Amino acid sequence: MDMIIKLSDNDTTNLAIGDEVVLWGDGVPVEHVAHCSKTIGYELVTRMTSRPSRIYLTKD
Repeated sequence: MDMIIKLSDNDTTNLAIGDEVVLWGDGVPVEHVAHCSKTIGYELVTRMTSRPSRIYLTKD
């Protein structure tokens, strides 16, 4: 799960290996990603491996 990112066919974003991406978070709700993946948000969050860096943000 931490190695493949599928963009829509009409996406014009130029990504390269090593670029940072947001899997879910600011502007990308985990529930939306889960719906597109035909699963639930809990499944995505709990199955993340320890390989990707995690950055936790809090609202002040």
